[in-house]
Amino acid sequence: EVDEQRDCGSCYSISSVYILEKRFEIMSWKKYKKKINIPKLSYQSVISCSPYNQGCDGGFPFLVGKHMYEFGILSESLMKYENNDTVKCKMNIGTYNSSYFYGYYKNKTDDIFYASNYNYINGCYECSNEYDMMNEILMNGPIVAAINATPQLLNLYNLNDKNIVYDTVTNENQVCDVPNEGFNGWQQTNHAIAIVGWGEQTDENNKLVKYWIIRNTWGNKWGYKGYLKFQRGINLAGIESQAVFIDPDFSRGRPKELLAKQQA
Repeated sequence: EVDEQRDCGSCYSISSVYILEKRFEIMSWKKYKKKINIPKLSYQSVISCSPYNQGCDGGFPFLVGKHMYEFGILSESLMKYENNDTVKCKMNIGTYNSSYFYGYYKNKTDDIFYASNYNYINGCYECSNEYDMMNEILMNGPIVAAINATPQLLNLYNLNDKNIVYDTVTNENQVCDVPNEGFNGWQQTNHAIAIVGWGEQTDENNKLVKYWIIRNTWGNKWGYKGYLKFQRGINLAGIESQAVFIDPDFSRGRPKELLAKQQA
């Protein structure tokens, strides 16, 4: 089931929360040889509670990772997705004091899920590449990336009934550094998606095309049940500049309790 963000600019939250949820499932077995039943996690708790993002006006996956690391997020049962950012936050985020956040000690629920680590692939913006992204997915689970989703890209899929999005816009795949003329500052982004896998196929000219398998936030009716093939290896829409991992934390919150029950 691929959730639909509707008219709230929450793609950054939905995609980031999805990869944390899946990584909890993957890493519980990989690290502890235990299957831990992780509930659906709350997109709304990022939208309504994060001091680092802008609610329905957008945000960055890297900063969602920061929020998950410092404050954690709730389960969907405590904060359901309501398609707006006026929903009252049900967490005590606290205030910034002497370089330390006290908020999570004051929460009235233990139903909180944290990240243990987060970063751009290879440690900085534009440091990643397709092979390190592939390795990260293989070893640890899906990743999240911010992209510049122009109409010529994601919407082209449904308009032309194609099964893969190619680079169709001049210079759209280039990053912002010299000597790429006309690019000043970071690559523009307006959307975030989860990258869950990769593959390759031949096009109509029998040319090999590599692709990512992306999970969008526009519901099951978009693409192929919410997923799409997106050309890999050319930094299309900046996808290979802005890939982020978010690792689960089993030492705090609800996962610590669930793991202890499994090990008892």
